[in-house]
Amino acid sequence: FYKSQWKVIKKLFKSKRVLLIEKTGFGKSLCYQFPATVFPGVTVVLSPLISLMRDQVQQLNDLNIPSNLIYGGQTTDEKDEILFAAMAGQYKLLFISPERQANYQWIEAVRDIDISMVVIDEAHCISEWGHDFRPAYQKIVNTVKSFPKTFPILATTATATDHVIRDIRSQIGRSTLMRGHLDRPNFHLSVIRIRNDTAKYSYLKQHLSNFEGQGLLYCQTRVDAECYAMFLKGLGCNAVSYHGGYDNQKRMTIEKGFMEDRYQIVCSTNALGMGINKKNIRFVIHTHFPGSLLDYYQEIGRAGRDGQKAHIVLLYNSKDDRPIRKGIENNLPTKESYLSVIEQVKLRSQSFDDLLLNTGLSNSLLKIVLSNMEKLKWMDSIYESGDLKYRHLKSSDKIPLSHHKKLKDYRLGELEVMHDYCRKAECRVRYIRNHLKDRTIKFCGRCDLCKGLKNFYIPEKEIRDYVDRFWDAFHPELSLLSADEVLTPMDKRKNRLTNGVACSYYGNTEVGQLIRRSKYQKGGDFPAALIHKAVQAFQSYFNQLSFDMILYVPPSESGDLLRNFAVSVSERLNIPIHHGLTMKGPSISQKNPQNILTKQENVKGGFQFEPQKELKDKRILLIDDICDSGATIREISLYLSTSGAMEIAPLVIAKTVGSKDF
Repeated sequence: FYKSQWKVIKKLFKSKRVLLIEKTGFGKSLCYQFPATVFPGVTVVLSPLISLMRDQVQQLNDLNIPSNLIYGGQTTDEKDEILFAAMAGQYKLLFISPERQANYQWIEAVRDIDISMVVIDEAHCISEWGHDFRPAYQKIVNTVKSFPKTFPILATTATATDHVIRDIRSQIGRSTLMRGHLDRPNFHLSVIRIRNDTAKYSYLKQHLSNFEGQGLLYCQTRVDAECYAMFLKGLGCNAVSYHGGYDNQKRMTIEKGFMEDRYQIVCSTNALGMGINKKNIRFVIHTHFPGSLLDYYQEIGRAGRDGQKAHIVLLYNSKDDRPIRKGIENNLPTKESYLSVIEQVKLRSQSFDDLLLNTGLSNSLLKIVLSNMEKLKWMDSIYESGDLKYRHLKSSDKIPLSHHKKLKDYRLGELEVMHDYCRKAECRVRYIRNHLKDRTIKFCGRCDLCKGLKNFYIPEKEIRDYVDRFWDAFHPELSLLSADEVLTPMDKRKNRLTNGVACSYYGNTEVGQLIRRSKYQKGGDFPAALIHKAVQAFQSYFNQLSFDMILYVPPSESGDLLRNFAVSVSERLNIPIHHGLTMKGPSISQKNPQNILTKQENVKGGFQFEPQKELKDKRILLIDDICDSGATIREISLYLSTSGAMEIAPLVIAKTVGSKDF
């Protein structure tokens, strides 16, 4: 034990409440694991990090300290069995993830479990001023307020600004603040200024061999994680992608493989951010711009937990902050977003999915509005027949928007702090420590600035050409099937859709630029380059498969653009084309709905084909320009399947980078 760990433990033994801010690798978990073995009852640990909880439960059970966890990926029977065991006093520690599935059971079980202490791990997640605010986590923590003031509570985090500290302490009650210094003496930080995405890939090709051991490559989106992993594999690196779109089993397999040193690099979104407890990570590379310095410090904290030298690299392009700025703007509730929710819950109590469908708000925006309405006591949540529903209590014409404006300004300010770290800092470590209130005037002597190293990278033509060849040959798969559909034979499925392929991604790619020019800037038909790429993608993915006909998605606003493109592809592939697929009536563009449920509702039952008999037993290649949620392709495929088609395979020009909401 460190002396500072003992200070925390002694406070808990005296039934105090403590907010502990300590760097990653300090040993915060020991501050509650040891007291848990001494306390007579169960220590409940609330944490958003499922992978880390799994690690801890395994380690504790290996030490004969009975422990278990509850999270959303379990069945109701599994959760009930664990809770009954906790009520019977069979565990010393019970870890709980704050997803909606766990809330009701946790709240009900509190009355019947002999709880000795509550731990709020990654406590910055309960603060709306934090970089990773989770309304569901804040809600489950609210239950803590019902405990006596003499009840021991420990809130832990590695990062917190003054705003976050005040918010956490207001939620856990009167507490002692204990914090250590943030310097990691084994960290060697650097920022490499990069002009574009091609340069990022080029940098990895040229310099990755200089990084020894295993590392993490952080990416902006799920698509980025998959692309970088594919690129690194082409370089002979044993890399794997990891993100929230993978099911629990796949994520667990990747985590286990990384812990066992079977992967050199994990290319991940922040889904892996706080949740990996591997001691010997030798480097962390960010290919995107973090939303805040807190966010960045949290993610790089995975490296070098064994105390050995670790390299921390940020590939910096100032324009990379655009999606973050857009996210801040899009997650700012308006008066209209509040009124749309109020209108719906006044009609009747509704589930989260009901409100998604009936308000059309995005998943993340709806969570924020619901969380604030519950805090204002305008609404509460109840369980009806096992489903969580939101019920109207009262409302007011005075919508509290000024607070949201302050939050927006604060987050935009944190974004500027991140820019200053990249452009204006004199020492990387000193800048981080001072911003996070760990004041110092010392230069670290280890970062690129202290060493006077070059921090601008321009790739040579030979390397740029290599990257261009990678993109020319890379065609992302369209995985639109559910897990059940993948396991079900085609002839047993109601929807006979198969996975398909896209020419490329829609974001900042050449394909995306060509689509935008033709579709939104009056640039005429899709150019021959896109037709050529579509043929390439078809040949690489479907190879020798034969199709009976080509159909194309009826346009909602782009005229004959897709029709002409499909005709050209039909001629190149020598597959007959049919023009009989049409919409039954007017349709809203799929750009407008903000969540997957409204996208599905927008196209439900909206297509027809004449003459229907020509679909019987046909293998169909279905062409579209842009695939986002996949709702349109799935709905058309379902209609064609019920009309007699044998198989439907999608070929699209571009796949979007996706969103958390889909």
